[in-house]
Amino acid sequence: MQYKIKIGNDWVIADPIDGEMCQKEVAPNVWVELMYSAPVEPLLIDIVVTSIDGVIQASEDFATTIVTQGEQFTVNGTLAIPDRIFTLPIKNTSTGELLFFTASVVNGAFSVNITLNKNSQYCYTNSEANLDLEPAMFNISSMKFNVVAA
Repeated sequence: MQYKIKIGNDWVIADPIDGEMCQKEVAPNVWVELMYSAPVEPLLIDIVVTSIDGVIQASEDFATTIVTQGEQFTVNGTLAIPDRIFTLPIKNTSTGELLFFTASVVNGAFSVNITLNKNSQYCYTNSEANLDLEPAMFNISSMKFNVVAA
């Protein structure tokens, strides 16, 4: 999609700024005149992890966690959304396979019990947090789960 802005008496292909009159190409050689509105970036809701229980070790920022294969661990945190239950996808970084777990938010706090049965590395990033959401709603600091044999 192209835009034209008016410079002097001529319309020139260029990117308009917010609030500027411009022409937008809506079909080949078909232009409509309008006032340009810059796209608004959505405000993302932070997913804040406050603790991870039942693991061998977690870094202070929860970016890297070592868990025992086949043993349940719990991720706890805060999420400023109404109470609800949803699925939380975690991706196996070797295979790309997504595993889904049930998470619940109550009074702004969430918890999710996770068991990873394959000796591998898994991740939870903005990509997984916003899976099937358009536009994206959530922001999280990337997390890696390294699964070691029991």
